[in-house]
Order: sequence, then structure tokens, then C-alpha cells
Amino acid sequence: IQVEQFDRGGLERVVLDLAGRLTPPDYLPRILVLGIAGDAAQAARGAQIPVLQLGAASDRRAAYAQLLRDEQIDCVNAHYSTFGASEAAAAGVPFVQTLHSSYVWASDTDVASYRDADPFTTAYICVSRAVAEYTTQRFGIPTSKLHVRRNGVDVAHWRSSSAEGRDELRARFGFTASDFVVLTVAAVTNLKGHLPLVRALKQALPTTPSLRLLFAGGTDDHRYVDRVRS
Repeated sequence: IQVEQFDRGGLERVVLDLAGRLTPPDYLPRILVLGIAGDAAQAARGAQIPVLQLGAASDRRAAYAQLLRDEQIDCVNAHYSTFGASEAAAAGVPFVQTLHSSYVWASDTDVASYRDADPFTTAYICVSRAVAEYTTQRFGIPTSKLHVRRNGVDVAHWRSSSAEGRDELRARFGFTASDFVVLTVAAVTNLKGHLPLVRALKQALPTTPSLRLLFAGGTDDHRYVDRVRS
């Protein structure tokens, strides 16, 4: 399972859940991190999932090809990463990309990298039909390569992760029993659109005064957090 960065976020959570379900003896998952390996990498290692890194090799593509051989990789599943697609194809290793969203923020350079990698990509996993349709329109990827497979949720873990009841949680955040709370779980950055949600709340409150927003997510963009709060 290949990623560019592996620190904190929804993509990291999906990869950890996926790797945790690809269990021996049928599967021997490895997570390859091409950039920063942070909190998620530590979590993977804690779960006994090997985390690999290319390091500062002078020829990263040659190092990538060597890693495919050394680790006897049968399939690469790349998440928001196109690096190594041609090397994998040359080695006869399927290169499957998972598309987590409609990448509306993608630059022309990003689009070009996906188009360049497409001849060497075996298939794409799209988390929704909307993602598949956008990928075809914006990236020009043939529909025959696109497969819609929605993300799963570990409901048992989610239910057991909170020892607090619903009423206690509402009280902790200052909500009443009659408030209608909309929860947004995402990094607090401009990319996730918190400001449009705040503007929408302002318009909705006159007719729905019980409506509330709750934002839950980490951030390094404190200027954006200040804008949302103001």
C-alpha cells in the first residue's frame, strides 16, 4: 500500500483500516511511505504492519524497482500517489490506484501526473460513483478502468471508542438535548470548506434555530482556525 505522506488524516485512517484487514496468511501487507512517516506510521508499526521507506536514494526509481523485487510485491495499491507506476508495470506488478475524492483542487501538474501514469495503471478504485465520473471528465481516465468500491467503517471500534454516553458528550460541548448537531470530522484547513459551512449555518439559523455545527480535526493552519472562529 503506497502513500506519499503518512501522518494524520482520513487517507491515513483508510490505509490503516485496509492494512489491518489484509491479514496473513492470505495477505502480507506492507505500507510504503515516499515522504513523511509520522503518527500513522507509528500506529502501523504498533499493529505489526511493516512500514517501508525509500530514503534518500540518489536514484529513487531504481530503488523503487529494487524494493519491488526484494519485498516480492504482488500488487501495488497507491493512495494519492502516482510514483513508480512505470517501474511496477515493467516488473509485471499490477499498479492499482485508490481515488479518495473528486480531486477538484488538483493543479494542471497533478492532472498531468495522473495522465502520465495511466498507461501503467491497471485499475482505479473509486470510493463513489461521483468520484468515478469526475475522474473521467477531469483526468480523461477511461471508464473501463474505474471500479466503485465504497469505504467501509469499523462500526464495532467506533462504538467502543467512546466511554461517554450521548447526553454526556452533548453536555461537554455545550449542546442541549433538542439541538440538531452536524458533525464535520476533517482537518481544519481551507481545503475542507469549514468557512462555507459557517456561512450556510448563518443563513439557516433564522428558520432552524436549533441547528449547531461541531468541527473535530487537527490542524497546523492556525490562521485559518482564527478565521473560522471569527
